[in-house]
Amino acid sequence: CCADHMEHQMLPLTAWGNEYVVPLAPAPGNAASNNRAGYRITGAFDGTSLIYDPAAPAGAPATVNAYQTFRFESTTPFTVRSSDPDKPFAVTEFLLSNQAIAGPFGQPGDPAMIALPAAPQFQDSYIFAVPAGYTSDFVTVSRPVGTPVEVDGNAITGTWQSLGSLDGTAWEYRHIAVTVGQHTLGSTDGTPIGLIGTGYAQDVSYGYPGGSGFIEISVAPPIPE
Repeated sequence: CCADHMEHQMLPLTAWGNEYVVPLAPAPGNAASNNRAGYRITGAFDGTSLIYDPAAPAGAPATVNAYQTFRFESTTPFTVRSSDPDKPFAVTEFLLSNQAIAGPFGQPGDPAMIALPAAPQFQDSYIFAVPAGYTSDFVTVSRPVGTPVEVDGNAITGTWQSLGSLDGTAWEYRHIAVTVGQHTLGSTDGTPIGLIGTGYAQDVSYGYPGGSGFIEISVAPPIPE
């Protein structure tokens, strides 16, 4: 059947951050529902203690060391930060296969890999493209609670889902169905927001961060000997 592989250009170590906003993936064909997803946390420095909100998913590490990776799955969104801002880390999201989610070929979809940008790399506006050939396409928008956001010049209204807090700021997210082609998304008050694009068809999916800054927000760890 399938000879899938996943690949993603890694962000430079100086662009890794110490805090991340991690929404769930949308379910195929239903922007109001979530799928569980896999996550991978990779450390850059020894003794990096992690703090989650509202709670750590089962299997998520409390501490990660340099070049150490933990993988876990979650059915709830979360934020995660290191207790020491000088110890950045990386978070990668994995869409799961249709068999993992809903039994033997129970829904559209297949694995995809998304290197999540740290929250300080979020932008206040994005231009993104939606590819042809998929049966359902979505963007997942993460924002500080109440931030006004527009897609293609139209205000996003309706119900947002609670995500967690970072530095005393509560975040929320929402999945939005989108059509093939070019789109714009941004906050109208200049607040940075997060964007992830996903899409599904039978036995296939895609996922990508809608954009990210490459600001040097961290010091790279020493080269291992």
